[in-house]
Amino acid sequence: SLDPFKLSLKLGGIAHFGFGAFSVEAGPNIFIGITKRSAGNKEELTIPVTFMYALPMRLGIAAQLGAWIPFRDTDYYTFGGWLGVQYFATDKLILDAVFSLPALAGGSAVPDGVDIRTFTLGVAYAF
Repeated sequence: SLDPFKLSLKLGGIAHFGFGAFSVEAGPNIFIGITKRSAGNKEELTIPVTFMYALPMRLGIAAQLGAWIPFRDTDYYTFGGWLGVQYFATDKLILDAVFSLPALAGGSAVPDGVDIRTFTLGVAYAF
């Protein structure tokens, strides 16, 4: 089911810095709510910073720290952390698995002891 369906526009960019097998990426972006605005789909800023280390055999391990900050109700901001692995199956096909704790800490409106965990499997293809 796609209900409730929320549509947002994402604007952002990525800065990548490499140092041999180690790299750092920063990818700040702004989400602009298009639908379901009265239900809370408003503007928000996300600031992820990723640290990656390339291992032999086309593997990579990554850790990411990030912040989610709404433009309104700013007491609902959160900080999170992610840990993952990537496998470069080809030069264009990437498979990944990520475990995340997206609400490690937050603003005064975020309840103490928020317990959110996710596990994501992903596929990316570079054109």
